[in-house]
Parts: sequence; structure tokens; C-alpha cells
Amino acid sequence: MLPKSHRLKKTVTIIAVLVFFGVLSSCSATGAFRSYPRYMNPVITSLEYKRQMDMEKTFDSGLSSADAILYNMEYARIAQLLGNFSQSKRAFFTAMEITAKNDQKALISASALGANMAAIMTNDGAIPYSAAGYERVMTHHYQALNFLAA
Repeated sequence: MLPKSHRLKKTVTIIAVLVFFGVLSSCSATGAFRSYPRYMNPVITSLEYKRQMDMEKTFDSGLSSADAILYNMEYARIAQLLGNFSQSKRAFFTAMEITAKNDQKALISASALGANMAAIMTNDGAIPYSAAGYERVMTHHYQALNFLAA
């Protein structure tokens, strides 16, 4: 049988670990990490039914987030579909700039390791988005279409 003080320390440690993981799971469940499809479904619906949408309001929080590349590319493509070629050019240019800055960063960084650790503990929504090679190519193609349309 363990001494009373040792059992108390063990109980407090278990409670602290449970509270820690409970807080992490509640953050991911309550929207601290809002899923991308959930964010974009109203936009897709607006496009399907040709309803007007406030692009600035819809994309405001995403354009300055860790996933700014993705949101800028989406914003640019939707603006292009709606015929707003100047907005589309600006957003594609911003996505290209952020991608170029990310390419200049170190391959291993403390922030990337922190994001990966958070993803292990909660969900993969904690990892900042980086554009794949084919997305980078398509960004340039769509930007060329913007210049041709203008």
C-alpha cells in the first residue's frame, strides 16, 4: 500500500492529465479548429444558386490565418468566377507571395514542430496549409487567365 501523500500526488497528476486532454478535445470540438469544408459550404451553395455574397466578410478571418495560402487561392478563384478579375489578381498574388516566403523558411522550425505536436494531440487542422506543386502551377495559370480577361 502506498503512503497517503504518494497516492494524493498520483491522483492529482491523473486529474491534471485528464483536464489537459479534455481542454484540448473541447477546443477542437467547439470550433477552435473550424473545418475547411464547414467554412466553404455556404460559399459553394451561394455559387450554385447564383446568390450574392459578401466576399470580404466571408473570407476575412481566413485571409489572415495560418491557412492564408488556401483561403487566398479560394478567394481568388471565386472572384474570378464572379468576374472580379482585379480582386482575383490581388488574391492570387498574395497567395504566391506567402508561398514564396514559406519556401524561404528553414526546413525544420520550432513553429512547425509545435504545429505538428498540436496536430498529434488534437487534429490535423492545427498544421498550417502549404500549397502542393500542382496548386502552385494552377495558381499561375489562373493568374494568366486574369490578365487575359482584363
